[in-house]
Amino acid sequence: MKEVTNGDLAAALRAAIEAQEPLVIRGFASDFSLVKAAQSGNNELLKLLQDKASVARVNTLEAPARYQGRVGYREDSFRLNFDRREIAFDKFLSRLAQSQSLESPPLYSIQSAYVSDYLDDLSDEVKLAVWPNVEPRIWIGNRTTVAPHVDDSDNIAVVAAGQRKFTLFPPAQLHNLYVGPVDHTPSGASISLVDINSPDYEAFPRYREAEVTKQVVQLSPGDAIFIPMLWWHQVEALSDINVLLNYWDGGSIGGDDVVNPIQAMLLTRLAMRGRTVKQRKAWQSFFDYYAFAEDQTATQHLPESVHGVLSNHDDSAAAALAANIAKRVVTKNTK
Repeated sequence: MKEVTNGDLAAALRAAIEAQEPLVIRGFASDFSLVKAAQSGNNELLKLLQDKASVARVNTLEAPARYQGRVGYREDSFRLNFDRREIAFDKFLSRLAQSQSLESPPLYSIQSAYVSDYLDDLSDEVKLAVWPNVEPRIWIGNRTTVAPHVDDSDNIAVVAAGQRKFTLFPPAQLHNLYVGPVDHTPSGASISLVDINSPDYEAFPRYREAEVTKQVVQLSPGDAIFIPMLWWHQVEALSDINVLLNYWDGGSIGGDDVVNPIQAMLLTRLAMRGRTVKQRKAWQSFFDYYAFAEDQTATQHLPESVHGVLSNHDDSAAAALAANIAKRVVTKNTK
């Protein structure tokens, strides 16, 4: 995985975003107050968090110690292996602090909370110049592992406290990662069912192909990683107390998609029901031609005045077209 430690970090990040390739930036956020506090020890970090904490209630994840911090499914079923609880933010911090003294603590975690909702005094400080309109989110917890999953947005993750291990796989490894349910997920994204730290090759033989493509890096406080959209990534928090800041740009998470590709994919799957292999292959050629061609083959021989639904619509026109299509689908299937 490419790393940069000095020079024009902003330029390196812009290049990685353009290339859609992962990038590690050492010392990216070394000036953040959270990072400086973490480098002085957990007590200083917790004091800063407690001092800045709002009185708001926050959604937390809690799981028994036997799962060793792994967020996912139970051993014998697809039931989730954790509970969600809503508690006061300062109470969560107190429970997290107390968990340090336990030999085998339960999992305590806040995931993807907006910094401005709970640590408003720090919100402006941790915004990124490269994405000034992206609201920073915070993840706080003890030792946790989130299995390989994807986001449909570009992601910059900044380690503020603790050590984090990231394991990445390219998007094309979807077929080899044995992905779980799409509509019954731990946190909104499908996860790989493979324990990549101790893979069962008999149960998941294709994982061997994914394994040779994996990229692994461990980050310390102040380090950051750019994860392009649809890159599979497992994230392991390795310390007693860990804090991560992350920034999602674009996609459904970032709120920028007028039409969500995941929803379009699922609608396509529904449309292909009952069709033969040869029929699906024929439709695949149409999707390649109209949706995925890089050279605008479908319209380059036509005057712009007749591009119609093949035009590059602005957001308002795209939203109107999507609504019209959705209305036609619903109307047809409810008659």
